[in-house]
Order: sequence, then C-alpha cells, then structure tokens
Amino acid sequence: MNRIITFSLFSVSLIAPIIFLYSSFVVSPLEYLIHYTGHSGLVALALVLLCSRLNTLNKYFDRKYIGLIAFIFISIHVLVYFYELDFDIKYLILEATSLLYLTIGYIAYILFLPLVLTSNEASKIYLKSYWFLLHKLIYIIIILSLLHYYFIIKVDAIWLWLYIITFTILFMSVKKYKK
Repeated sequence: MNRIITFSLFSVSLIAPIIFLYSSFVVSPLEYLIHYTGHSGLVALALVLLCSRLNTLNKYFDRKYIGLIAFIFISIHVLVYFYELDFDIKYLILEATSLLYLTIGYIAYILFLPLVLTSNEASKIYLKSYWFLLHKLIYIIIILSLLHYYFIIKVDAIWLWLYIITFTILFMSVKKYKK
C-alpha cells in the first residue's frame, strides 16, 4: 500500500510541472524545469529523512522509493540542464570546472549514484554494515545540494533558509542504526 501512495505522489509531482509549462505563468520553460526538479529533489530528500525519523510515515510512504524518486528528479534536473546547453560536452566540462555551483552539484550527483545502485536487498546483504556507512553519504549529498543552491540563488533566499532549517532539524534527530 505504501508503494502505491508513494508512486501516486510521484506521478502527481511529475504531472504538475507539465500543466504549468503550457500556461502563461512560465516565461522560460527550461529554466522552470531546472528549478522545479531541483526543488522537488530537495523536498524528496527531506521526506526520506523525515520517514526515517517518524516511523508512522513508513505506513504511508516507502522510504526507498522516495529516495529513488529524489534521484529521478535530480537526474531530470541534470538532463534538462545538459539539454539547455545542447549536450555540448566540451562546454559542459568547461562550465563544471569553472563554476563552483556546478562543480558542487556534479559532486553531489556523483555521490548519489552508489546509493541508488545499492538500494536493493542483495546489496544490503552483501555489504552488511558497510551498507549503512555508505548510505550515510546522503548527509553529505544534502549539504552539497544546499551549497549548490546557495551559490545559485540571487533573490529567493527564503527557500534556502526553509531548506536549511528543515534539514538541520532532521540532522539533529539522527537515529543510531544497529549494525
């Protein structure tokens, strides 16, 4: 049941931007998609941490699926940015090495890959206690994501502070995992 609710939430959050893309509210569709998917990825990461803190939410949401949804949003975020630059690899590398916010964003994305690849039971059994250690990378990924966002924003600091407060509260309530 919780996977159905999680999938439904994900479906709605993917349909919403499509509706806005074809409205008169959106001036730059690609920029809108980049911002929307970035924010959605951060919200999904917050929900993952919240589910691990409040066990009652696990009845309604599948934490692993939400983590994968966060990765999907962030992957779309990266792909839309690549599309905006016409997939010009030389230019992408130049920007990634010269713009701090992009370097930080790419590092966060690359650190997310091992979490996605090991988000299955076979990896959990194979890696044993190292699995928990590996999945603590999520905290570094979140901090890097917030830094990425900080270096991008110019006016919209209210969202940054909302994210910082939310993640600080969630970080302070970290559970100790039994190994």
